[in-house]
Amino acid sequence: MIIISIGNEILFGKTINTNASFIADQLYTIGIEVQKVITIADNKDQIFNTLKTSFLETDLIVMTGGLGPTKDDITKQVICDYFQVGQVMDQKTLDNIQVMFKKRGFNLNEINRLQASIPEGSVALSNKNGTAPGIWIEKDQKILVAMPGVPFEMKSIVENEMIPLLKSKIGNQHSVIHKEIITAGIGESALSELVESWELALPKHITLAYLPSPGKLMLRLTGRTENGDTQQLNSELNVQLSQL
Repeated sequence: MIIISIGNEILFGKTINTNASFIADQLYTIGIEVQKVITIADNKDQIFNTLKTSFLETDLIVMTGGLGPTKDDITKQVICDYFQVGQVMDQKTLDNIQVMFKKRGFNLNEINRLQASIPEGSVALSNKNGTAPGIWIEKDQKILVAMPGVPFEMKSIVENEMIPLLKSKIGNQHSVIHKEIITAGIGESALSELVESWELALPKHITLAYLPSPGKLMLRLTGRTENGDTQQLNSELNVQLSQL
């Protein structure tokens, strides 16, 4: 699974990419692990080529940014170019935009109206906090989810639309559980040497990460299961920790 963050403002260092960390955390709750996070500019060739190369590595891409109404928001058209489809108007999205503008006392112009267009064959993901819907599009068992880069709009779509859809696709068979221990008074290399035999004996579905910070060192055990048996996995992690 790969996250693609689009936005010159991220590359310029003016905006911190909190979207990627939020999406990764939400995906972990349903057992989907992120392989890579890629940040690229608002450039059609970069977006197109990144989609092309990323789909060689994964069957699922989640992308944020570039779905707004201004001329630098080119993501939707690049998605159409990549999947070789046109755009169609999503009536439900258009109705929601019209209601939103009416409540605010604004006039709906053509630019706002075009926010309701989505790539042909895709599904619009409802955006309760803005005009640009999320986009869910599938082809050849590959899934692309594209969302606005505005954090509070993206978060709503992830929680209310994307995660439920992904759960319906993968079921409840995948689980990831973390267990953490905080240590103090010992350096990372010294602790690694101390627990080396224990770490090397960990089963393949359980991994260890060292997370140092000033004054302390956290050990994080991550367990993965493909059969959905979280109780058994939790028990295994507790047994491993008891052997430290």
